[in-house]
Amino acid sequence: MLAKVFDDYNAEAETVGNRLQKAELPGNAAGFTFEDVDHMMTTAIGLALDRWTDGADVKVIAEKTPEHVVSLDLLARVVPSLKIVHVYRDGRDEAVSAWEFNSGLSRGKFREQYPKFGDFAKTFAGNWSKSITAARRFERDHPGQCFHFRAEDAQGEAVPVLWPLLKFLGVDDGEAVIKDTAEAAWEAAQLDVDPGDWKHTFEAAEKRSFNRQCGELLKLLG
Repeated sequence: MLAKVFDDYNAEAETVGNRLQKAELPGNAAGFTFEDVDHMMTTAIGLALDRWTDGADVKVIAEKTPEHVVSLDLLARVVPSLKIVHVYRDGRDEAVSAWEFNSGLSRGKFREQYPKFGDFAKTFAGNWSKSITAARRFERDHPGQCFHFRAEDAQGEAVPVLWPLLKFLGVDDGEAVIKDTAEAAWEAAQLDVDPGDWKHTFEAAEKRSFNRQCGELLKLLG
């Protein structure tokens, strides 16, 4: 959003500059450079996240916006030291979850666009594949800055995947911390569909369509 604001400003500044030039008046298109925009985006992100610290000396601030997965290269450019925790699950279960969530949220408008689950699943498969691929590409291009976390592994009292996650973040990874973290996370955001629930929603044709787009990724992710 910020990048678009600066693009719009530069376009307007160029228009004004051209008018001044045609009128033989002093002035020019004094827009922002790429470096200017990166600096201001870094500052804006810092200001937004600083509000969460309440003045405390905080080592890690976590921000959860799934849509950012398609802008990871931009984020890494303006915040070079950032770390990405890529939380993923079986794409078919995620499709069912997104279908149910959007159906309840949109008050009918979502169903106007996607009358049947199969219509939505086809579109979702493409988006899911792009998102997973974007995270894997970021890991390749930024070694040591990405941790993949399989949501299905976060169930139950013992959550062994939390130890490498906390180690990746550079915070206390003791047993007591892991236990408290697991309990807090599960209370805050339980899986809204059980693993494998997609089998009760997908028809045969929908399974084949999803596998055509995402079959290799599903095998790769396990």
